[in-house]
Amino acid sequence: MLEISREVVALLTYLLPGFLVAWLFYALTSHQKPAQLERVIQALIFTLLVNTTVVVEKLGLIHLGTWVKLGTWNKDPELIASVITALILGIAFAYLANKDTLHGFLRRIGLSQRSALPNEWCTVLPLASSSLFFI
Repeated sequence: MLEISREVVALLTYLLPGFLVAWLFYALTSHQKPAQLERVIQALIFTLLVNTTVVVEKLGLIHLGTWVKLGTWNKDPELIASVITALILGIAFAYLANKDTLHGFLRRIGLSQRSALPNEWCTVLPLASSSLFFI
């Protein structure tokens, strides 16, 4: 029987927050899921963002720990912080994509002409359905 080594478990634990962000993003938006390789690359990028944010959180909590006793920072709080951060980032990225916030800002300052929405029907149909109520 094939056994899972400790290295594989450690790698999956390390990459899990990035996959969680990607899963939340695609679950909460109308974007189509890309191919598997692209999803893995996106999960790696999201993992980098989550781990960077967790390091900043760790430094902030250690600095806060000079005034208030918070406990020790080890692998357990780090895992919890990475999962909570992944949940927050996944929901935030989905919100920004659904509201077209970042792309709208980039269009206003002239850096882009694209929309964050997957196609033009996502912008036309909600406007048409909302105008029916005013007839």
